[in-house]
Amino acid sequence: MSVTLSPELRGMLRRQTVAIVIAAVLLVAGLGGWAMTTEFTGAVIAAGQLVVDSNVKKVQHPTGGVVGKLNVREGKEVKAGDIVVSLDDTQIRANRDIVVKALNELAARQAREEAERDGLDKVTFPAELLARKSDPDVAKAVAGEQRQFEIRRTSREGQKAQLRERMTQLRQEIGGYEAQITSKDKQVEWVGKELVGVYELWEKNLIPYTRVTSLEREKERLVGERGQLMAAIAQSKGKIAEIELQILQVDQDMRTEVGKDLAEIRARTAELIERKVAAEDQLKRVDIRAPIDGVVLQLTVHTVGGVITAGEAIMLIVPQTAGDRPGADRAACCVAFRGLQPAHHAGAYRHGGPDIG
Repeated sequence: MSVTLSPELRGMLRRQTVAIVIAAVLLVAGLGGWAMTTEFTGAVIAAGQLVVDSNVKKVQHPTGGVVGKLNVREGKEVKAGDIVVSLDDTQIRANRDIVVKALNELAARQAREEAERDGLDKVTFPAELLARKSDPDVAKAVAGEQRQFEIRRTSREGQKAQLRERMTQLRQEIGGYEAQITSKDKQVEWVGKELVGVYELWEKNLIPYTRVTSLEREKERLVGERGQLMAAIAQSKGKIAEIELQILQVDQDMRTEVGKDLAEIRARTAELIERKVAAEDQLKRVDIRAPIDGVVLQLTVHTVGGVITAGEAIMLIVPQTAGDRPGADRAACCVAFRGLQPAHHAGAYRHGGPDIG
């Protein structure tokens, strides 16, 4: 069964179809014209994360410091090994120089004290130290310890000379005592002979007994004085023995003192060597170099004199061959459309360009 439309109904449908087509054409033309002449400035907030196929290298410094020279800027291409930042090394070099000076002084002092310990006539300084004698600090340390060696040796020799002089005086006193003893012995002998004659005379009652007793008292007095002289000699010999010990003690005290000093010097030297190694390692790290070829991004220092803290990310270096792909995990990302023309840039998004925030 077929339906026949009247001419009026067909005319109305035709007019409606034409009107719809005209409206669609006008809508498309209007939207296209508006899109071509209108700039979009805005942002679309969405969850997303750009994942780099190759590893991004984070540039850090283990101890930090003050920026002395900045050789890169945001977006600059660098090669592996290029110096991107140089830290101010003034304080590090000053600390290293202080340690080196102290080591030189300790090496010179150790050589001097070892010479004193071994009883040498002169100081034998290490060849490594003498090789740097052109350095004023080294020359001063060597000359100072050489003078100290001479002064201390002269002082010890002076002490021992005084003690030896005292020993000479005591020996001379002993010689005087011995001469007196010899004299006393002769006097006792003479008194003894005189007593023999006096006894004979007394036995014959030619002289009083007081004469005998007087000679006996004289003899005993001489014997007593001789004993005092013997005691004085023994006392002087004891003093000589003490002085000989004092002479030996001068050198022994010096060796004891030197032994303690050398132990302290070795401990101090070991500590300073560690500090020197640490300072030299810091000097090697003053120049911060690019680990790979790539582009500098997210630079956090922009001025000379800025402070970099230990472990702070100074910049990122993205390899030039790295390709970006959307990651499965999404984070908040803001993509800006500045000056985007739909006819020319529809769907054209570049990572790292000015259109990506």
